[in-house]
Amino acid sequence: MKRSPWRMPYRWSATVGLLVLFLVGGIIAVQAQGQTCRDVGNITICGDQFDETTANGGGFRLVGNVRIGPKGSAPVVQVRNTGSIFDGSVLAENITQPSYFHFNQSDPNTGTTDFIIGELFFINDPTGLGLVRTFVFDHPPAGGEVTAGRLFVDPAAGRIFLPAEGAVPIFTQRNVKRNQAYQLAFITRLGAETFFKDGGSVNELTKVNGEFDLFTKKFKATVPIALKIGDNAENPNLEITLRAEWSENGALTTATIDAFKTRLAGLLMDVSGIVVKGKTGSEPAEFEAATVKVLKADNPNVPNLDTTDAGLIFAFTKLKYKQGEFSIGGVEVPIKDWEFGSAFKTINQTLGIVSEAGVQSLQVKATMQFGSGSDADKLPVTLKIGRAQDNSGAFRPVFQAGLTNFSPKLGAMKFKLQNALFVGDAAQDFWGLKATNVDLQWPPHLGGKTAAGVGDFQLGIGNGKNIKFKLGNGTVGLPEFENNVFRANLQATVGVVQETIVMTGTGTFAIKLLGNQNSAGVVGQALLRYNRNVTIDPPTVVAASPTALRCRDPLGRFIPCPSTTNPPPPPPTGLQPLELKLAGFEIKVAGFKFSVVNPTGLADGGFAVDTATLSLPTGLSIQNNPSGGLAVQGLVVKGNGQISIQGGGFELPPVSVGSLQLVALRGNFVRLDNGNYEFQAGGKLPMPGAETNGGITLNVAIRTTNTGSFAGMGVNVAVFSPPLPPIPLGGTGFNLTRVQGSFDINNGTSTISLGVTAASQFGIPLGSLGTLPLATTDGNITAQFNPFLFSGNVS
Repeated sequence: MKRSPWRMPYRWSATVGLLVLFLVGGIIAVQAQGQTCRDVGNITICGDQFDETTANGGGFRLVGNVRIGPKGSAPVVQVRNTGSIFDGSVLAENITQPSYFHFNQSDPNTGTTDFIIGELFFINDPTGLGLVRTFVFDHPPAGGEVTAGRLFVDPAAGRIFLPAEGAVPIFTQRNVKRNQAYQLAFITRLGAETFFKDGGSVNELTKVNGEFDLFTKKFKATVPIALKIGDNAENPNLEITLRAEWSENGALTTATIDAFKTRLAGLLMDVSGIVVKGKTGSEPAEFEAATVKVLKADNPNVPNLDTTDAGLIFAFTKLKYKQGEFSIGGVEVPIKDWEFGSAFKTINQTLGIVSEAGVQSLQVKATMQFGSGSDADKLPVTLKIGRAQDNSGAFRPVFQAGLTNFSPKLGAMKFKLQNALFVGDAAQDFWGLKATNVDLQWPPHLGGKTAAGVGDFQLGIGNGKNIKFKLGNGTVGLPEFENNVFRANLQATVGVVQETIVMTGTGTFAIKLLGNQNSAGVVGQALLRYNRNVTIDPPTVVAASPTALRCRDPLGRFIPCPSTTNPPPPPPTGLQPLELKLAGFEIKVAGFKFSVVNPTGLADGGFAVDTATLSLPTGLSIQNNPSGGLAVQGLVVKGNGQISIQGGGFELPPVSVGSLQLVALRGNFVRLDNGNYEFQAGGKLPMPGAETNGGITLNVAIRTTNTGSFAGMGVNVAVFSPPLPPIPLGGTGFNLTRVQGSFDINNGTSTISLGVTAASQFGIPLGSLGTLPLATTDGNITAQFNPFLFSGNVS
């Protein structure tokens, strides 16, 4: 049976009288009325009986109700009887009565000049409970002589304390272990005996220190503890140090544990800020740590996951110990986000401790996030951090979570993972995702098609946080790429460039815009990029290069930008999830042809170019074509087919349709509901005999058709005017107020078939209401230029 000195477990059979060895020399007893007090150093000692002695150069003993305090002040502690029965025998009073001994020379058995026998407690403690007391130690042969414990006193410093190892000669001679002759009641008062691996055996208590400080009126204890842990495979000999203080009224004012390191789930953890909660009723004592850090220096084979501290893997709070087990105060605690290099991150995390078959592991509930931005893909996951043992017997952490089937978006493409696992193991130098099979799928705006059955997927990091990515054998066929601009079948190679996954798909891009069916296509590449910082959100702003600070017309002349603001800012310069790298090509829009050189691919599968040369539709021409031809700045064709020009559009020089001119045409391309495009512009139509402010103001639409109109060239020009100011029609007596219709070209002669509204020049005045024309008419006018003639039926 293990012996705990504070619980008096001794039940030895003793049939002989006990001889007590304590001290030698004569003692003369002096009994006085009241208590006798003596000053020694800086303390005052009072007792019921005063005994003088000639031993050890002379001295005294105060016996009975011994009270001790600072010199000249009220007593702080009291000494009472330790109990006289030991193993069924009565002990001599000289080792059981409360006694204070003072000698002028050090006692050879005790090793000091001042010491105490008895149980000590604070006088002002309403509970009257003792904190420490001396007792006796029986040594072979059993039933013979016993050795009494004794507490040392430092009168100068006002301290009463447990002697140090080897400080008591008689203990050393008789192989008495330190603290074996004491009952350390302060440990049971706190409830800390449940912390000890062996319940607080004699061997476990040899390092315990305790002392009364008479000046500060406190009792201070330092208790090294071989901690009891149910799952002790990782911590067979974990020692902690408890520090506690009691005030003179018996209150536990401080109970803490020094920072220590422990292993849990294969990780070495730095535990600090530890507060002990003493036993309460039937509830045993426990302690809780404010901070637990898993440091990179302590776990060199595990990558740093903390987002702000490169020396920290992760940290958590509220590590709790009770009855041999660790837990988390409150079951779970929030922890900071983790970054797995540039592969992904885990957010919204909580950490708990779980036990399975007596083995404790960490459990992290988190959300895995791939990419950034509002469209970043997220997946809830429950991650277990357990332990594995290598051939040398050392433990290492193993991260694991079953994810079954899920489909994260990695950049522009969705990866449909099958039989996916989260794996983290130093033996593999890998922390991340693995899947036996994966299907690749474009998002809907890029066709939504799937390439199935690509094997061996890995996405994670190594110990140095370097990204690791594997897909098949490194070369894969991508699903067919398709949006409203291009269609392509691509073969891709897989690699990592500057901690970014890059899949380079190569092939020929067929142009899908109407009017480009006979195009030879564009040789190019689709670069698919992914890291956790690549935004997946589609771009919202597309513009020309940052050098395009001013607007130009197609002749290359600087002109005021049509809007009230400067040209829009350049596109984002950061990595995009999808980038097309295309060779130069030509593209037709509404009969206009653009020559595109060095285009910039857009994240939505479109393209932009700073400057594109422009050719007019067949049948339209300009005079004095500038050197280098016409050009527009900031041509943008988005993946959905939307076309825009920097500044909201462009202006053409005077355009001839046969012998007819349209001037000051300014507009942009518009995609119609049927997928066709047209150039919509505002301009003027000079008409001989009907000139006003440079011509008739018109809205013009130039579009491709499927009928081969516009002299069989597939382009149609439509005009329509807003309400016009009265324009005299020669000598007819009528004013032109509306023009609408379309152009057709025959043999270089421009014939315009127009619907018009005309009103007589004469009317009836109506005062503030204006003038009522005497006659109005709607009809058709066929106008042939050079000479300009009007003919037709008017009704």
